[in-house]
Amino acid sequence: MIQPDFSQFPTDSGVYLMKDSTDHIIYIGKAKRLRQRIRHYFLPSVKDPKTRLFRTRIAHIEFIATATEADALVLERQLIQKHQPEFNIILKDDKNFPVVRISKREPFPKLEIVRSMGERGYTYFGPFPSMGSIRQFMKLIHALFPVRDCHQRIDAVSQQPKCIKFDMGTCLGPCIHKDPDAYRAMIQSLSTFLNGNRAPMIAQLQQSMQTAADAKHYEKAAIIRDQLRQIEQLDASNTVHITDKKAYHVWGFSNSDSLQYAIVQHIIDGKLIAQKGFYKTPPLAWDQFVQHTLLHYYTESPTETLLISEPIYQLLTELNLFNCQLACPKRGAKKVIVDTANRNAYLSMLALDFKSVKRDADSQSIVDTLRTRLSLRQPPNLIFGFDSSHFQGTAYVGSAVCFWHGQPDKSRYRRFQIKTTHGKSNDPQSIYELVTRRLQLCLKHHEALPDLCLIDGGKGQLSAAKMALYDSGLHHRIDTVALAKREEMVYSDHYPNGIQLGANDPGRFLLQQVRDESHRFARAYQRLKRKDTWFND
Repeated sequence: MIQPDFSQFPTDSGVYLMKDSTDHIIYIGKAKRLRQRIRHYFLPSVKDPKTRLFRTRIAHIEFIATATEADALVLERQLIQKHQPEFNIILKDDKNFPVVRISKREPFPKLEIVRSMGERGYTYFGPFPSMGSIRQFMKLIHALFPVRDCHQRIDAVSQQPKCIKFDMGTCLGPCIHKDPDAYRAMIQSLSTFLNGNRAPMIAQLQQSMQTAADAKHYEKAAIIRDQLRQIEQLDASNTVHITDKKAYHVWGFSNSDSLQYAIVQHIIDGKLIAQKGFYKTPPLAWDQFVQHTLLHYYTESPTETLLISEPIYQLLTELNLFNCQLACPKRGAKKVIVDTANRNAYLSMLALDFKSVKRDADSQSIVDTLRTRLSLRQPPNLIFGFDSSHFQGTAYVGSAVCFWHGQPDKSRYRRFQIKTTHGKSNDPQSIYELVTRRLQLCLKHHEALPDLCLIDGGKGQLSAAKMALYDSGLHHRIDTVALAKREEMVYSDHYPNGIQLGANDPGRFLLQQVRDESHRFARAYQRLKRKDTWFND
């Protein structure tokens, strides 16, 4: 049995594959937070006989990060059905996931649930993780779009018998009212909504909710509020999967100062069936790494379509490699899948970098190095990390976490309801309030002041934090830096345009850990407060 270094696993949602010494998959699972879930298997307190048995056979753990937890659930099922791991008991059947489809051939199209996407003449949306989730989804759809779901044949001329759904207002009643243009416009709006563009509907519902609240129609406003919450849950559902029957190879690439990493994912019939990774250290020239990886992988011209990002597309086009098979999606489901592959390559590269870093470096050495790299006043032994979170301008909250000598000190974690920001996103103002209030608590209760304030964000959030320190009279005592997620760029007074620490720099890992913990703590509090967002103030 291995004892993994859990820091190599991301906090993203995803699927993990546990393999034995022969590289055979013995267990596949999914998790909302991969690192937390994998750590659970190796706790001494776990007494489950099955877990104790299969963890003795674990030699290696791989992961595939996903955009959402629902994506992880669907991917888990696909992989279990393909590999049939011996320790997985459920999800081994061959049933397909349910999908929603809209007919194209009828003058008044209907909405229905099916388990197959092969039939022509329909537009498909999904798949969904379970029949229960899709039924809840259909209730919301019919509340927002009164489209028919009956099995009655309805033409564009003669009247047909009506049903109770027309009287209840959950169907436009094309059986009685023959208005194809109005019905077609509603179907178009529904298709836009199902494709993930929910902004127009959200804006309309928010306006209706405010109008109802102003008119003191609180019951109606509460119903609309619940619909908005359901739409938010839909945003975490699985809606970005390739639905055609073609075979694709999705390539993701990432590189650092010491390592280059590439991932290829095989997708057939809309299902991810395999993922392989390749790395090179010390790194080559970037174009050579991409070229050598593909030429090593394909001994002849591939029959699959290669989905790649814009920079790789331009590079391969210049090299005249596989031009007929290349596709560079600019939007939609395929673009999301390419972005996810690049994210997986980045996370896999980080995991490999974690293994290459000497983990026995003491915390004092790390903070001393960080002080030198960022030109700080003193070693950042005590770090406060700040982040804010909200839901569409409501339920605005924030977090202040604490790390002492490189380790979290949860006794000094604090969470706040933001009081100065309402109705719209204003991250700099929120950061200003968070930093001000946390430092005031330190002064009031005679707590130690931090050596460093780390802000989750970029230049705007950094400026707000610096203003908070200045107004508190502490700007000469406390350093402040911001860490932006996308490029992992550090901004400070000495580096106004940002500096990127090495991918295997222990100081970078420490800053990322503080940033990710503040984000997690803020999100957890925001979800807790969201239930009382609108009417319990």
